[in-house]
Amino acid sequence: MMNSRWQANKIGLINFWYYDEQEFPFVKGRMLLRGSNGSGKSVTMQSVVPLLLDGNMSPERLDPFGSRDRKMSSYLLEEDDGREERTGYLYLELKRQNSDTYLTIGMGIRARRGKNLDKWYFSLTDGRRIGKDFFLYKDSGEKVTLSKKELENRIGDVGRVIDRQVDYMEYVNRQIFGFETTEEYKEMIDLLIQLRTPKLSKDFKPTVINEILSSSLQTLSEDDLRPMSEAIENMDNLKTNLDTLSESIHAARQIEKVYDQYNQIVLYDKALLFSDAGKAYENCMKNGKQITEGLAIHMEELRKEEQHYEALKQEEEILKEEKTSLDKSDAAQLKEQESKLKAELLERVKEQQTKEKQEQEKKEMELLAKHKVNFIVLARYMQVISEKMIDAYPNRIINIHHSFLPAFVGAKPYHAAFERGVKIIGATSHYVTTELDAGPIIEQDVVRITHKDTVQDLVNKGKDLEKIVLSRAVQKHIERKVLAYKNKTVIFN
Repeated sequence: MMNSRWQANKIGLINFWYYDEQEFPFVKGRMLLRGSNGSGKSVTMQSVVPLLLDGNMSPERLDPFGSRDRKMSSYLLEEDDGREERTGYLYLELKRQNSDTYLTIGMGIRARRGKNLDKWYFSLTDGRRIGKDFFLYKDSGEKVTLSKKELENRIGDVGRVIDRQVDYMEYVNRQIFGFETTEEYKEMIDLLIQLRTPKLSKDFKPTVINEILSSSLQTLSEDDLRPMSEAIENMDNLKTNLDTLSESIHAARQIEKVYDQYNQIVLYDKALLFSDAGKAYENCMKNGKQITEGLAIHMEELRKEEQHYEALKQEEEILKEEKTSLDKSDAAQLKEQESKLKAELLERVKEQQTKEKQEQEKKEMELLAKHKVNFIVLARYMQVISEKMIDAYPNRIINIHHSFLPAFVGAKPYHAAFERGVKIIGATSHYVTTELDAGPIIEQDVVRITHKDTVQDLVNKGKDLEKIVLSRAVQKHIERKVLAYKNKTVIFN
């Protein structure tokens, strides 16, 4: 639809000549002005064609007879006019065929007595229409036409205000007519000027028409004529192609007829399926009703059973009270004996765990010595290292802790960080000492978190960070770039 042609829809004159505010509509791109001589038909039309098509206000362009008698300033300030200054507007509204897309072009003219005319050009490209939702004057008790600056502010970024006539002419050609060059567009304007010559239809002479067209239109070259001659020569081929296309259309319609029959059969099958589905739905509704009724019966049974349960529960409470009174004399002694046995059992379990851990650590140290292990990396070890092993490997046991030490020491640092509401979490790799998570720090790093992150999000983000920090620490230790001194480290790059 946007490729349809533009048609003139209306012209308007505001504060120009004898008009305060006047519009003349077109019907299907045409307008008929009737009136006696001197009624203003020529002035009205010359204000549009060719003035608003190229913006040229030369006197010979304003006069259909080609004289220089008519000047634009005389239409704004007459000799006996008491005004010293007057600003007027001319505009042409265009509409695309078969759509509600509008484009308006126009010009503003400011005349001051004894000074040159000021002129500017404008366009509305966002569908706003003058006199409907856009006005070229301020209404503050009386209508005052807009200045150029006020027009620029009112148009904004969805239109244009143009200063130079040449730029305006190129803009109109590009937006409306689409000639490849400005020269071709100018030739069309010159042809319109020739065709509006007075008395042309009265003294009609073919030779005069020939002269007008010859002077207005450029001569066609052989390159321009060649496509036309080739097209004429290929008319037989086009006729053959048209016949072939007609036969193809006939064959396609036959195929369409067969497909219509096929579609009817498919539609019939679908209708049967729909009917069966409807019957199945009705059966389901019937079964659902029966189930609902059965549920009501069972709910009543459940209520009765719950009442029976409450009665049994009360009976149980009575029996418990009777049992408590019977066992009361021995209860205190049994409770004290139970506590002693639990304490003794817990102590034995701790002793057994300590013994097993010592034996396990002894085996580990023998294995490390056998294989001449130089340093140890604790990854997910989650065990406290004994002082004996730490003394055997001073500043050679590397641990990774999933927090930015010294914050959140010990187990579950991510849970602690989440409860505290921190905005960063980190990972720390350090040498192991007898004090938990307090050895010399080798490498640390952090990652940002937000209030949207859950504990699991913190765990997931921290896993990758732990791997990176641990690998950096191990690399620096292997490359002997770490110097430990008084629970601190110096890292050499």
